[in-house]
Amino acid sequence: MHACMLCASWLAIAASAPADVVWSGEQNLSGYEQYIDLNFDSQTDVVVYYQVHEGDVFDPDSYTAILMAYIENGETDQILVDASNNRDAALPFGTLISDTPDAPREWIGGKNVVSGRVGDWYLNPPEPNTGWNGMLGETGEAYLGIAFDIDSSTHFGWVHVVLGENNPEYGFKDPITASWAYESTANTPISAGVIPEPSTGILAMIGSLALLFHARSRRRGKQGRF
Repeated sequence: MHACMLCASWLAIAASAPADVVWSGEQNLSGYEQYIDLNFDSQTDVVVYYQVHEGDVFDPDSYTAILMAYIENGETDQILVDASNNRDAALPFGTLISDTPDAPREWIGGKNVVSGRVGDWYLNPPEPNTGWNGMLGETGEAYLGIAFDIDSSTHFGWVHVVLGENNPEYGFKDPITASWAYESTANTPISAGVIPEPSTGILAMIGSLALLFHARSRRRGKQGRF
């Protein structure tokens, strides 16, 4: 009985443990425009999109693709970019997203549409496709840092972009929005790509107590049959 009560107590503690980071789960959004509602309030916060341009004045046979991310409400929301590098918005896993980002990254906003460049791709036939440039091409993934408004308070979040299957028309790998997350506590930093996990210590203790309770129940059951 005591073991059962202890097990129930630990389960209650685990259930009530704060889960401040809200994760979307695996999403895998695809297409030329991917609309993201970070906090599931039926309002688009971020759009990840790419455009393909066929040819230019200097090279009419070339193809250029640019992957961008823009925020819907530039008056209150912001995107984290490297302003010294063509507004490069690609972040590596674990980057701390906060109100005081490390240089050279900075928050940009204050417009109706604010965008950051996630990656670009260039093909000049008959040269082979060398893939996406920048972090996206080097690692196959990139994170975006977002600051957005919930009830007039700033919350920080991230969006995870990965490379999927080859585009049948152009040959490059299609970008996919794999998942996203945000910090539910206002003005609290979040690390790109990090999602909440149950405490291994608590889970181990719950498992031990459950086994103890099960063993005692079996012994009592055997004693009751004689």
